[in-house]
Amino acid sequence: MGIEYVVLHEAAPPSLSTVRQLLADHGIALQTRMIDGELAFPDEEPKGPWSELRVAIQKNMITLRRDAHGIHVLTWGNADDAMQEVWRRLVWALAEVTGAPIASPMGQQSAEEFRRSLHP
Repeated sequence: MGIEYVVLHEAAPPSLSTVRQLLADHGIALQTRMIDGELAFPDEEPKGPWSELRVAIQKNMITLRRDAHGIHVLTWGNADDAMQEVWRRLVWALAEVTGAPIASPMGQQSAEEFRRSLHP
């Protein structure tokens, strides 16, 4: 069973390279692993609209799924603290790039509100 946040962005998804650069600016390397069920190169950008991405941060795999509600950012329910930290940073980056709010257990939050809740 997984755990998730939803970035409530219903328009076309942001450029993965834009998200990758924002995370890199904060010392986090994001790599692509799969695009819609197909293996991908680490720096590969989806060619057009996508419905599911698998990305890696460090040794951690995170799934991004798009639907009518936005971008669901999922990880394993048994993720350790370090994994959950990078997962939350990816959620923040997606919200920051899109300008969209995040649906979280604490209710809806802006990217800035969510960022303030992250560990330093």
